[in-house]
Amino acid sequence: MQRAAAIVRPLVRENVTAETLAGELIRKALHLLIALVPLLAAYDLRATMLLLGGGTLFYVLAEKLRMEGRPVFIVSDLTVIASREQDGGRFVLGPVTLGLGASIPLLGGKTLAGSLACFAAVLVSTFYVTRSLSTALLVAAAATVLEMVPLKDFDNLLLPVGTGFLAAHILAL
Repeated sequence: MQRAAAIVRPLVRENVTAETLAGELIRKALHLLIALVPLLAAYDLRATMLLLGGGTLFYVLAEKLRMEGRPVFIVSDLTVIASREQDGGRFVLGPVTLGLGASIPLLGGKTLAGSLACFAAVLVSTFYVTRSLSTALLVAAAATVLEMVPLKDFDNLLLPVGTGFLAAHILAL
């Protein structure tokens, strides 16, 4: 028993509270939901990609609204509870990276480098125009989701038109 305690003791922080423990449990439960992605993808890949992309975009929009003082029912509360201390007062990016990361194995011909290049290019150009990091993140996430749609040569049409359409709507919020 003493040996187990000696192993666990350095892993536990001194300032663990019921609130931080609850936040960690909620965060881990949300991570476990991603385990459903392969099962859903085996059943219907297109619907799974739409759920992941749509869910990621919805989260980015909800987080942008939360940062502007307009919380979104349940989503903003879960974000605050599950966020870590270092996330305080900032855009919580974890769910975006989780959603995009879960999409990568399902992309069918798309490369991680291509998707990251799309995200970076749209992020930098949108930030240059708007000077708003939250808006730039939202538009970049939307563009990356559009880029991930497996449309072969039609992505050359969908990506600029779709991103422009979404950016216009996002900027109108």
